[in-house]
Amino acid sequence: MKVDVIKNAEYFEELVSAGWTVIGPRNDPEKDVKSLARFFKRGIEVFPEEVLAADGFEVVPPSSFTNNHQIMFKDEGTLIRYTMTQYKLTHGDQEVRLYVLLDEEKAEF
Repeated sequence: MKVDVIKNAEYFEELVSAGWTVIGPRNDPEKDVKSLARFFKRGIEVFPEEVLAADGFEVVPPSSFTNNHQIMFKDEGTLIRYTMTQYKLTHGDQEVRLYVLLDEEKAEF
């Protein structure tokens, strides 16, 4: 099953109901689901790595330049950057890393 951009809690709940498991920083799937669901309450969309890669974004591995965060970027006149979250979805042998749009005003690079 392909995962699209997760824009709201309804789609996220649909994925969880379909058997996707959330792995996050709490190492407790139930708590990680609740924590990730808060992103959608705040209007934050979550992007699977495959969706960004298909749209031409490139991976930059963690380094001192990226404050030890893995990011994906694309330059279309202005630089667009996404940072990898501490969450990923798994289903069987599939693993999907999740990214959020990097807020340039709050980033400390």
